[in-house]
Amino acid sequence: MVIVTNKKPFDPEGDDYDYETARANKMQPSKEDDHWGSVAPASEPDRLKHNLPEGAYVILKGAQHPTFDKAVEAEKQRGAKVEKRGNRYYSIYSHGGKVHRGDGIAQRGKTRGRMV
Repeated sequence: MVIVTNKKPFDPEGDDYDYETARANKMQPSKEDDHWGSVAPASEPDRLKHNLPEGAYVILKGAQHPTFDKAVEAEKQRGAKVEKRGNRYYSIYSHGGKVHRGDGIAQRGKTRGRMV
């Protein structure tokens, strides 16, 4: 039996949101405003494939998403640069040290990479 789905893959140049990657990182919408985070930790295979530093994040909004520019600006305010590597956009910090994330994604410990 063949199961056919109409689910199309996330298009980083489109106007959608990558819910699959967000859920794989145990992310959920905020309880206050039902907003999903804009970034998730870049996977180890993506880091290796695209020569990304440890601590890089993948952007979860497509480039045509209504708030993509806000996500880019927020990452810039945190000291990161958004770059396209391969077919995805990544948030890359140019300096070392501890980075405070204001989007609720834990950096260390048991909940690393998850919304807390």
